[in-house]
Amino acid sequence: GVALYGQVMMEAFGENDKTGYKVAQNIRDFGSLLTATEVRAANRYWHVFSSDTHVNSYPKGYPQPVVGMLHQSMASFQTWFATEDFVSYGIQLMPFTPIAE
Repeated sequence: GVALYGQVMMEAFGENDKTGYKVAQNIRDFGSLLTATEVRAANRYWHVFSSDTHVNSYPKGYPQPVVGMLHQSMASFQTWFATEDFVSYGIQLMPFTPIAE
């Protein structure tokens, strides 16, 4: 969202408006930082897997692939409004945004 807005504004200002272009560039860069931070946090705290580039945050006793609710000292495979598995998976897909693709 924010990165895309900054990119579009950069194109709208063009390099003729140096001040507007620089502000738009900063917005784009800030949006990229926000996106990267969100993706990293989601992978760290909500998606439970191990790979060469990702270390699982949860003990081997937590066998589920996602976290539905995360508290200070508890992770659970349910939400506060439902216990069905599909709800824990579904909550990880919302909101549907271009970054989710």
